[in-house]
Amino acid sequence: MHIKCSVVPINRKGVAKNVSDKKNRSGVTLIELLIVVLILAALSAIAIPRISQSAAKANARSCTTNIAILNSTIERYYVRNGIFPAKLKDVSEDTAYFPDGPPHCPIDNQEYPRDLTANNRVDASGHTH
Repeated sequence: MHIKCSVVPINRKGVAKNVSDKKNRSGVTLIELLIVVLILAALSAIAIPRISQSAAKANARSCTTNIAILNSTIERYYVRNGIFPAKLKDVSEDTAYFPDGPPHCPIDNQEYPRDLTANNRVDASGHTH
């Protein structure tokens, strides 16, 4: 006949300790996981709108820069040829100035206005963001 004996640890108060004590456990409780998820949700609620606003502002600035580059290229055309171009197409489709093709608006992907103003500039008044 075998008698099975086991030793049960007892704390200072004389009460048996729970064998599955916290120091023997590994893992994350549901409450801890919920807190982490809530913190991540709060951070993303703050960050995502700011990122999308930054992208829109960057595209608008890129559009303004493209128009400035076109106007600068018109000046280069004048210096090289002694006259201003009759149409924007004369400059924008010239591969010497734009080897990758004419610039397009990064927001609506359309070409810039083809007609030049009286002072030989790209008319950007109808092209606003």
